[in-house]
This record gives sequence, structure tokens and C-alpha cells, in this order.
Amino acid sequence: MNEEDRQRQMDFIVAQQAAFSSEMIELKSRVDKTSENLDRMAASLERLAGVVEQQARTAEINRREMRDAIENLIIGNEVARDLTNKAGQSAIDVSQRLAGTRA
Repeated sequence: MNEEDRQRQMDFIVAQQAAFSSEMIELKSRVDKTSENLDRMAASLERLAGVVEQQARTAEINRREMRDAIENLIIGNEVARDLTNKAGQSAIDVSQRLAGTRA
């Protein structure tokens, strides 16, 4: 290999190293940006998880309140039915007493 070939080979190697170095700098920049994006995404996911957790708690509270309201409605219905039966029985008793005193 003569001096000119050796120089071309050296120039080629130096050019390759420069290109590699430039690409590595660009790659590092992209990795840094990707890391920043991932950090922002992780923070967003944490906030979203907090919102979802709060909504789940709220939904559970609403479910319990609804169940309690339905149970109270059932109890109220049973009390109303009982009072209606007692009122009906009282009306019958009064009617029988009135009929018995008039006879």
C-alpha cells in the first residue's frame, strides 16, 4: 500500500469517525428528548391514576348511598303498608262498633 492509499484510508477513517460522532450526538439528543417525554408521560399517568382512583371512590360512595336509599324506600313501603292495614282494620273496628251500638 502506497502513501496515497494510506492517506485515503486515513481520511476515510477520520470521516467515518466524524460521521459516527455526529450521529452519536444526534442520538444522545433524541434519547434525552425521549427521556423528557417519558417523564412527562409518567407524571400524566400518575395524575390520571389519581383521578381514576378518586372517581372509583366517588362511585363506591354513590353506590352505597343508592343502596341505603333503596333499603330506606323498602322500609318506608313496608311501614306504609302496615299503617294502611292498621287504618283499614281500625275502620272495620269502628264500623262494627257503630253497627253494634245502633242495633
